[in-house]
Amino acid sequence: MPHIATSQIVKQVRREMLVTLKSVYPSALPVEVLFRAVMAVVANRDPSELRADLIYLCEKGYVEPRTHPDDPNGRKTAWRRRWVRLTPAGVEVADCCVRDPALEL
Repeated sequence: MPHIATSQIVKQVRREMLVTLKSVYPSALPVEVLFRAVMAVVANRDPSELRADLIYLCEKGYVEPRTHPDDPNGRKTAWRRRWVRLTPAGVEVADCCVRDPALEL
């Protein structure tokens, strides 16, 4: 697959994650539910790639993990069973109030 097409898919997946999380903001979603919603729109995306995209959005400050009181570090909980929510910065990007060239299609 050409590099341009691949980068467009990555941007589409990341944007879809933000839009999906925006639909439940300020609540959080289980990662598994988020991945299913994204895969319904963007087929043929490997879960490990989705995880990398989600980590990227967390590192950018657009998404934050939510932990259970019994597992404050999230180390006992499998990735797909963790919860994530949009941050205020993520809301601004999802609403197109702030530009992020790395996410523009």
